[in-house]
Amino acid sequence: MEARRAHERALHDGVLQDLVAASVRLQLARDLVTTDPDAAIALLDELRNDVHDALDRVRGVADEIYPSVLGVRGLPDALRHAVRRAGVTAEVNATGVGRYAEPLEAAVFFCCRALLAETATAITLRDDGERLLLEIDGVEANDEARDLAEAAGGSVTAHTQRVTASFPRDRGSLP
Repeated sequence: MEARRAHERALHDGVLQDLVAASVRLQLARDLVTTDPDAAIALLDELRNDVHDALDRVRGVADEIYPSVLGVRGLPDALRHAVRRAGVTAEVNATGVGRYAEPLEAAVFFCCRALLAETATAITLRDDGERLLLEIDGVEANDEARDLAEAAGGSVTAHTQRVTASFPRDRGSLP
């Protein structure tokens, strides 16, 4: 719920305001075309940069909601992407992990993201044939990760500075 509110704020307070300002500035540029073409061109150049910035913010919000790298390249690359975005230096090991149905990949990804902390040192993703196992060293379990795992039929177990999340493959593996 809090994540949804954060996304709504990012859209309303950031992107929407940028687009409203761009619309006003476009009207100004339109008015300047006949009276001061050089000023109109300069304003349009500024607007192009502003629109590119707004697009980057939209991509950022979209990435928070559902990262495109997850759908395109799968869990290992999506976890590496999440680690980079979080500013964490943890190594991601996902040898032998294939593609799975979207709900399973999303559950594992968002659970991992909920567990990421600056203290994370290693992330291991493995498939034991029945379950997809996510282990993160250097972190503590939290309610958000537990809720995400349980919603996918999985569980989260906390050890000393290690969290293991387990997800049933049969709820979302691809043939």
